[in-house]
Amino acid sequence: IRRTKPNWCRLKRRILYLLETKTGKKVFARWRIKLRWLGGLFTWQGQTFRPTANYHVLCSAPDSLCGLIFEHRTPDQVPLPELLARLFRWLDTPLEVDELTTQVAGLQGIADHLPHSLEGMAFASNHDADYFLPPSSHDVASEVIEALSGEAFRQRVWGILCDVPARQRSALLLGMPREEILLLGRVTDIASALDMPIRDFTALWQRLPLPDKEIAERLEITPKQVSNLRKCARERIYRWLARKEAEPEIHSNR
Repeated sequence: IRRTKPNWCRLKRRILYLLETKTGKKVFARWRIKLRWLGGLFTWQGQTFRPTANYHVLCSAPDSLCGLIFEHRTPDQVPLPELLARLFRWLDTPLEVDELTTQVAGLQGIADHLPHSLEGMAFASNHDADYFLPPSSHDVASEVIEALSGEAFRQRVWGILCDVPARQRSALLLGMPREEILLLGRVTDIASALDMPIRDFTALWQRLPLPDKEIAERLEITPKQVSNLRKCARERIYRWLARKEAEPEIHSNR
C-alpha cells in the first residue's frame, strides 16, 4: 500500500501522530472498538461512529465545507491539527482512521494515481437499486486489491461463493467490510446471495461488518458457530482457487 498510495500513507502517518500524541494538551485520541480503529476528539473516547447529517454533507458535497467550517480558506491552507479539530467538531462524530485519512486527503487534494477505483466500479454496475445505498468511503487496501485482481478474478471468486452453503455464505458476507463486499459484485447481487430484499440489505449497509453476535441471532446459531461457518467458507474458496490455478499446469503437462 505504501508503494501504491505513498501520499495517502504519508498523510495517515501525520494523522496518527496527532491522534496518538500524549504530551501537552490532549485534543485528539485514537481508540479501538472491536476490529475498528476510530479517531476523534479526546473527550469522545469509547464512542462509536454515528452517520450525522453533517457527515452526509461531507460525503456528498465536500466543497461546501470551505465556507462552513474553514472560514472560507481552502482546506490545504489550514494546518492539519486545526483542520482535524474543526472537522471533528462540525461532524460531531468520530471516524474510522482510514476513512478519516481518505476524507482529509479529498479535502486537501492529496491523491495517488490508480488504474482502477471503487467509484468507477460502482458506476459501472449501473443498477437503479444501488441508489438506495447511503454514502460510504472507500478503503485504500480494497482499491489495491481491486487493481491487482481484475474483473476475471472477482468473477471467479463470486462464482464459487455462490456455491458455498447458504449459512456459510451469510456468515462470511455479513462479517466483511463494505469495501471488500463491493469488490465481489453489485449490491443487488450480494443481497440476492444473502436471500435478503435489497431495501433490507441497504438498511444494514452502513453497519457492516456485523458483529458475530448479531449474525448469530439472524442465523439462529451461536457466535462460535458463526466463526466456524466463516472459516469453512474461506477454506472452501481457497481450495477452489488453488485447484483452478493448478488446472492450466495439469493440462499443459498432458
